[in-house]
Amino acid sequence: MRTENVAAFEKNCFFLLKVLQSEYTEYKGKKAPMPRPPRCRQICGVSQVDTFCPNGCENTEPILLTLDEYEVIRLVDLEQQTHEQCAAQMDISRSTVQEIYEGARRKIAACLVHGKPLHITGGNYRICGG
Repeated sequence: MRTENVAAFEKNCFFLLKVLQSEYTEYKGKKAPMPRPPRCRQICGVSQVDTFCPNGCENTEPILLTLDEYEVIRLVDLEQQTHEQCAAQMDISRSTVQEIYEGARRKIAACLVHGKPLHITGGNYRICGG
């Protein structure tokens, strides 16, 4: 009885292996699907100050904070909006706001803890009304 079960199991494994191999060779000949392009984040103005640098940080590698990360920090922390309100204003999803917010906070914390300069520049954004 046990030998029959092992034989049936091996037969199923070989069958699955053949199916996977044929699907892989079919897929290998095709191009990989392109990911969805990211949405532009709507921001309502750029930062008036684009660089923060603690004393004696001239020769250290700066940390780059994008303008969309800056906007999320401004809306959530300074204007005390919820992530949902921030998402509506920036025309993105709430989960995207959460991801941007966490990344921005990590960057700001690294600047404070390691004494590195912070540059606010770049990102995937569009200006309100533009």
